[in-house]
Amino acid sequence: MSHNQEQQIPDDIAEEVLNLASELYAQTDTQGYSLAELQEIGGKVEIPSEIISEALQKVRDKYQLQEIARQKKQQQLQTIKITALFIICLLSLLSVITYNSLSNKQQDITAKWAQVENQLARKANLIPTLISLTQAQTEQEKQLVSSLENAHNKYLEASNIDDKSTSTENIDQAIQAFNQYALNNQTLASSQAFINLQYEIAGTENRIATEKMRYNQSVQKYNQTLQSFPNSIIAKLTGFEEKSFFQSN
Repeated sequence: MSHNQEQQIPDDIAEEVLNLASELYAQTDTQGYSLAELQEIGGKVEIPSEIISEALQKVRDKYQLQEIARQKKQQQLQTIKITALFIICLLSLLSVITYNSLSNKQQDITAKWAQVENQLARKANLIPTLISLTQAQTEQEKQLVSSLENAHNKYLEASNIDDKSTSTENIDQAIQAFNQYALNNQTLASSQAFINLQYEIAGTENRIATEKMRYNQSVQKYNQTLQSFPNSIIAKLTGFEEKSFFQSN
């Protein structure tokens, strides 16, 4: 008896082998069948032994293809899992990088705004000096003093950028009114105290313009980073919002 004939055929394909060969086999055996036994059964129904062998080979080929397909599917699933894990890690890394970038830019804005506020406060603190130069005797002078005091108080009450911008414009208007008053008062206009104050005001205005420009540039870079994709999505998830420009003249 040859090696193929001694080989045991599993029970789960024995029936399929015989069905493929003759469609007459309906008997099962938990011990399986040898090729010789299948050929013997086939012989009873006049099925040539080579047909039995061919049917057996086809069934084996079928199960082999099924196993290959199963393994290929498992490999595909494994590839999908690895790809998904890689994408998750990549997105996590991108989120961390974006968060750190936005956080650093936000801190830079805060630092730049602190410099703007320092110069605004410096200008606001000049108002008491302006008031001290007036006699506050005439109605016009009293109104001027009141305007200066109100502008100064509004600035001190301002708590955000928009309020600071509005209050700074009020201070500018009050200072312009004072300068116009000084032009009509030659004694005041020619005094050394007034001249020194004008130099200080001009220097403060230059510093404000410089710090304002730096602040707005920082805000622009931050907002541009915030608006770009996918930063905009990460920003929404992490609570970052656009910043306002400082618009005072």
